[in-house]
Parts: sequence; C-alpha cells; structure tokens
Amino acid sequence: MRRVSQHGTPEGYFRYHMGAVRRTRRMSQEDLAGQVGIGRSALSEVENGRRCISLDEAVAIAAVLDVPLLDMLSPNPLFIRVPVQ
Repeated sequence: MRRVSQHGTPEGYFRYHMGAVRRTRRMSQEDLAGQVGIGRSALSEVENGRRCISLDEAVAIAAVLDVPLLDMLSPNPLFIRVPVQ
C-alpha cells in the first residue's frame, strides 16, 4: 500500500512525533487509539503513513499525548513534553 505523505510535510512530522511520544510514554497503539476513540488498526495506518488523518483525530491525539498540536506539526517542536517514567 502506498504512503500518503512524506517526512517533510506537516502530516509526516505529526506521524513521527505521534509515534515517538507514544513509545517514549510506553503507550501501546491500542491504548492511544482507545483514548482517542479510533481503532488500533486505523491508528497504525496513520502512524505508518498509509492513512490520512482527520483534523478531529489530530486534535484528539495531540490532546491525549498532552502535546500542542502546532508542535506535532512542526519539524522542530519547542514544547513537546515527554515525562520520564
């Protein structure tokens, strides 16, 4: 299946940061998907660039991860807070 975006786009940055923050916080895709209200397979497809993300989903994911949406879309985020657990 073809990827829907590349790394040098806001969507690509979002996917990268979503996966990095999720893994650093030791959240499974299933945990994050459940809190966002989408299926795990849909979240996996977004994270792997096989599905476009809706604005509502992006806002919800950023909120659950406690990261400002603009940081999630940025190549050089200033405020991504990843607490050490």
